[in-house]
Amino acid sequence: MHEICGLPAGDREDSAARMQLDIVIIALGRNAEDPAWASVYPSIIDAAERDPEIAALQAGLHKAFMPPFHAAVEQAKDRGEVQPEKSAAEVTAAVVGPLFYRRWFSKEAIDDRFIENTIDGAVKAALGR
Repeated sequence: MHEICGLPAGDREDSAARMQLDIVIIALGRNAEDPAWASVYPSIIDAAERDPEIAALQAGLHKAFMPPFHAAVEQAKDRGEVQPEKSAAEVTAAVVGPLFYRRWFSKEAIDDRFIENTIDGAVKAALGR
C-alpha cells in the first residue's frame, strides 16, 4: 500500500495536491527542525521589524520558501482539486502557519502525525469540505 509520512493512503485525503503538499511540507518541517535554521530564522524575522535591509533579506527568504507551496496549490486548482476562489497564499498559510507555530511557540515536535493532520485540515478547507 502506498504511504506518505508512514500513513496508509486510505487513511487520508488522496489527491495529487495532497501528495505535492506532503513533499513540500516535509522539506520545510525538516528545515524548521534544523538547529542552525531554527535559531537564525526567528532572529531574522525579529530584526526585520527594525531594519529595512534585514526586512529585504527576510522578504527574499520568504519569497524563496513559498513557490513550491504556491505551485502545488495552483496545479491543484487546474485539476479541480482546490476551489478556484481559494488563493495559493491562503492555502499555503493554512499549511505553513501551524509549522511555524509549533516550532517557535509551542516548541512541540513536528512529527509525521502533526504534518498529516495539518495537511488534512488545509486540503479539506481548500476542497470546501
